[in-house]
Amino acid sequence: MPEDRFSERKASLECDAELTAFNVAAVAEAMDSVWSLKGTQAGLETIQTREGDWKSWDPDVYGVDEATEGGYIRRLKELGRPVVMLSEESDRVEINLDAGGEPLYCVSDPFDGSWLFKRQLPLWWYSSLAFFARDFTPLSTATGDVNENLIAFADEGAAYLVTTEATRLVDKRQLDEDYRLALAGDPPKDLGGACIESYALKPKKFLKPLLEKYGDLIYSFKMFYPNGGPFGFVDVATGQVDVYFAVQQPYVDVFSGLDVAVKSGAVVTDFQGNPFKLETDNCRTQYDVIASRTQQLHDQVLEKIAASK
Repeated sequence: MPEDRFSERKASLECDAELTAFNVAAVAEAMDSVWSLKGTQAGLETIQTREGDWKSWDPDVYGVDEATEGGYIRRLKELGRPVVMLSEESDRVEINLDAGGEPLYCVSDPFDGSWLFKRQLPLWWYSSLAFFARDFTPLSTATGDVNENLIAFADEGAAYLVTTEATRLVDKRQLDEDYRLALAGDPPKDLGGACIESYALKPKKFLKPLLEKYGDLIYSFKMFYPNGGPFGFVDVATGQVDVYFAVQQPYVDVFSGLDVAVKSGAVVTDFQGNPFKLETDNCRTQYDVIASRTQQLHDQVLEKIAASK
């Protein structure tokens, strides 16, 4: 039963923070929804096509997008707390505001990888949900890799990775430099030995501008990983990539995953080296942000950016 599974997953996380347990269980449930819709007409059909400039490069909303966002909204209503949800599909949804008290902000990328899902290419399918206080202080973040059955999450003190099973969340491990050393070894000392990640799956909107403006930076690296979105921050937190270079990435893609990198000890700034955090509820904004495994690599990236101007 879905309700039993949701409750059992919350309990299995063994987390003192109720909001974090709720967050991770909700993401696991969204991942279940994706699996249940794989290859079905309900999941693959185009529900609507966005009009206007906002996300004109990615206008189609599929059944899987609507289902995952709808699942989050349903759970947030059950949470019983006032929440302002800022989401890719619906922009802004006000939930339980008559419950009283300061509302939480909730940032969600319900399903990242819709076009790949539409073509049934089984990679880079993610679902993310993050909570912030009224002053935008991060409270809890979770982003799930559907194909790998993994959820990375952060609470107010640290970042973790768990594996999803039928009714449980298991093998909880902390994401920190010790984890990165065990998984990926010592970090490279310069860009020539490092891997950079930047979203490049849409050639006209992202790949062409990336190489035109930052080609010298990209070509300085040993490897290029063309993904991005919320899980780009997780890839740095785990050490699987050394730098996530997010160029003009949408609000929900950034803030539904950012805190996993921050709480794992990664270095995170804007392109000028300034501290970077959520400061607005305008979810139709885009951002330039860098997350790096080490300060040494981060400084080299900032030098390349400065030289490109």
